Order: sequence, then structure tokens, then C-alpha cells
Amino acid sequence: MKKCDVVIFAGQSNMAGRGDSLKAPIIKNYLAYEYRAISSPKTLHILREPFGENENNPTGIFEPGKKTGSLVASFAKTYTERTGNLLIGLSASKGGSSISSWQEGGPYFSDLKTRYVSLEKWLKENNYLIKRKIFLWLQGETDGDIHTSKEEYQQLTTKFLSSVKDLGIEEIFLLGIGNYREDKEKYQEIQEAQRELDSSFIHFIPTSFPKMVQLGLMKDSFHYEQEAYNIVGEELAEFVLREKI
Repeated sequence: MKKCDVVIFAGQSNMAGRGDSLKAPIIKNYLAYEYRAISSPKTLHILREPFGENENNPTGIFEPGKKTGSLVASFAKTYTERTGNLLIGLSASKGGSSISSWQEGGPYFSDLKTRYVSLEKWLKENNYLIKRKIFLWLQGETDGDIHTSKEEYQQLTTKFLSSVKDLGIEEIFLLGIGNYREDKEKYQEIQEAQRELDSSFIHFIPTSFPKMVQLGLMKDSFHYEQEAYNIVGEELAEFVLREKI
């Protein structure tokens, strides 16, 4: 059987990616692929940016034309170069989504589940053995905008990621969000909620996103230039490889 590692890239706009795909790294080792559960579920596609641009479900995760360049290619390039493993990526991100909108029973979770089940089924039917199942979750800016309390954010995040765990996904990583460009205190409560989340199965990853204001790598109040996504993608891969569960 062919062995592979599955990585689900989920969250809101900074996981979806608002960068410039032309400035994203190109993966040349033929070890990184995208499974397009919505637009092309019968084959794998070479992973490239904009990752997930065609994965729009009108009854679920839907944002046509919004995904322009993300951290995914950088993550995949670093991960495959370090390991030599085949990586299969799955897109499940929606800009502007609060943590309450991702709860089990809602359209986003239902779509996420359907995409993942479709990927597992396809891999099994095509003689692939999954070695690692990795879930990367980058979300929280919207909850900062709507003033979700620390306690509520932690409760809803734990509840959502517990539902993800119930899908059989063993490695769940919560990625730290960055700052609002004009007010570094605006997302502080959500950032603290993420850092202080007490869970035996959710693994927090600090990122360089908060530094991007000082580095001049934010394109607007919420989003980043492609260079920032490239930096964070590489560091996330390094972290996931160090913290293999």
C-alpha cells in the first residue's frame, strides 16, 4: 500500500489565504497533493496555490474568488522535504467565520465532515494507508471582532475540536492568531484564550503572526502579505514535525 500523511487545513480567512499565489513556494518533489472533495473528488491534484480555490460548496464552506494565496504550500514544501513523506492536503476554511458557526450540526462542520469522509474513502479505495492524520485550526479574529469572551471561546473551541477528534483525527493543533493591525490589544482576549486552553488533546502552536505588524507584512487590518504566510507555513511544519504525537 502507498503510505501518506493527511493534513486538513481549516479555519477562517488567514487559513484560507489572502496572499499572492505568485509569491508562494513551488513544490517540485511530487510529494504534495490536494484532494478536492467538492470540485474533483475522483483524483488527486498537485498541491499549489491558491490552495482550495475551487472547493466551494453553496450549502457549506463557500467563498468563491476569495482564496488567493495561503500558508499551505510553504507548510507542504517544508514538511515533504524534511520527511520524504507523501502529503495529502484537504481545504476546509471559510473567511469571517466565528467559532460558534463551526459547531457540530451546522453547515460548516457538516461540510468539513463530508470532505474528510470522502477523502478517507477515496484513499482506501485507491490503496493508500494513512500514517498521520493532522488537523490544523487557524481561527479567532472574528470572535475578537464580536467580543466573544475568553471562557466562551475556550468552551466552543474545545467542543468543536472534540467533534473533529471524534472523526478519528488524532493530531489536532490550534494555531495562534495575530494582531489587529491598528490596535494590538483588540484580539488579546482571544489570543490568551488560545494560549491558556487546557485540553489533553488540543496542542497549541504559537505563530509569528503577531510579529507581522512590526515587519510590515500585513496587507490590511486582518490579513497578511504572502511572505508572512510563507514564514508561518514553514514554522508550522517544523513544529508539527518536532511535536509528533
